[in-house]
Amino acid sequence: MLGGQVDRPDRRWLLGADWSTLHLDDCTVLCFQAVTDHRPPLPARPGAPAAGAPGRRRAGPRRRRTRVLALGAVRLRDLGGRRVYADPAGHPSA
Repeated sequence: MLGGQVDRPDRRWLLGADWSTLHLDDCTVLCFQAVTDHRPPLPARPGAPAAGAPGRRRAGPRRRRTRVLALGAVRLRDLGGRRVYADPAGHPSA
């Protein structure tokens, strides 16, 4: 969804079996760590703070929905007029 290059060689970051990076076109670097005993978080509920996610609005809502579902997201429910999805690891995001 974000584009960019996965695990691009970069002396600033260590890569290995437990770490991965995503270098975006705007020079942002996101780093991810593997977790062997990961448990998906609880879904969002009204009044509770929502998990944050980097926001990029390049396509319309219908196109974004199709894209995230194709990438493995699961639609959880609608919350206050916002659609809530879980990524393949189970993290909810609106």
